[in-house]
Amino acid sequence: MHLIHKGHGYPFWYPEPDSSCMTAYTEWGVHPGDVGILNNISGFNYLFNIFHDADDPVNNGNVPLGFHPLQAQNSESLQIIPACYHYSITSANVNYTEISASVSTNAGASFEFTTTKKSAAILCLPNSATKREILNKKAIREYATANGVAWYTYVNQYLGREASNRTLYVVTGCDKTDSWGIAAIAKPSQS
Repeated sequence: MHLIHKGHGYPFWYPEPDSSCMTAYTEWGVHPGDVGILNNISGFNYLFNIFHDADDPVNNGNVPLGFHPLQAQNSESLQIIPACYHYSITSANVNYTEISASVSTNAGASFEFTTTKKSAAILCLPNSATKREILNKKAIREYATANGVAWYTYVNQYLGREASNRTLYVVTGCDKTDSWGIAAIAKPSQS
């Protein structure tokens, strides 16, 4: 949870797309406009995407009753920023040093991280990442507010998920990369 405070959203320990979903979604992966539930392994269980029609292959008809997608004129376009990160994103008071890989030209990047805090989080992005972000959060919030009851009815009555209030999420941005490493640090308190 350390990195959420740095404005990078909810971190997934298991970022792979839900393999039980249709092929169109597993090839697409988590994307702005997705509605879903965070699962117990810190992954994302995809339900539907608010920007695509019900019969779009990403939704495949699996949408709430009376579903109408959020139209483009109601929200700004998707901002895409390629290679927007350096090597790592860390929580406060984490220092890192790149260790040169002189052993082999094929060796990956190596880093050493240190912190004086009792707990910390690290996300390494050796090949950087591409950020996809919806700029008009107000349009998303208003759309979710107007449709939230129908979404929970669909999730709980039709799908039987028993999702409690405030457990459905709308993805407004995501970072995608082909290479990453994650770590969480917890130092035991000394008594």
